[in-house]
Amino acid sequence: MYSSSPKNQSELAACASALDMQLLRIGKVLDTRWLASSVRTVKAVWERYPALYRHFQTALSDSVRDSRERAMYCGLAERLSSKEFVSNLAVMFDALQELAELSLEFQKEALTLPYAHRATGRQILVFDAMCDKSGCHQQETDSICNYACMYENIYNAPLLQPKQSRVRARRPNRKDVSLACCRIMSV
Repeated sequence: MYSSSPKNQSELAACASALDMQLLRIGKVLDTRWLASSVRTVKAVWERYPALYRHFQTALSDSVRDSRERAMYCGLAERLSSKEFVSNLAVMFDALQELAELSLEFQKEALTLPYAHRATGRQILVFDAMCDKSGCHQQETDSICNYACMYENIYNAPLLQPKQSRVRARRPNRKDVSLACCRIMSV
């Protein structure tokens, strides 16, 4: 979407500069070095989440775009704003970072089969531990979501204004509040 469209690139850059963010290139996930490219891509989305979301929001209300394009941006904004997406992105980021470290261990010249076996066993233990205690990105997401719920309960007001629907306005749900907190924390 961004690599083939200078217009989208400049709009995203404008959103990023409005949020005082520097853009990272969002590349392909299944590149030649798929693990390294996947970590870089997930990191770029994680760190530039507010700029992406803002670009999707401005693009979906841009009257210059045709209805098909606006609908695409609406769907992207809705997907990006779901608590599940943010949570899955955090888990994926934590897991890919761990796998990238294991991959680097396997790329060492002095790699022996016993060392590879120990490194793999150690990584399995790390993943088992992540079942009980989340990785750092998942912990960050959980604390932001907890803060959003607490904010809503204390102030009896959402962190995000209700989204205007074509049919009727709806009250924001916990997912919206969680996302608003994620955006506030990222800025």
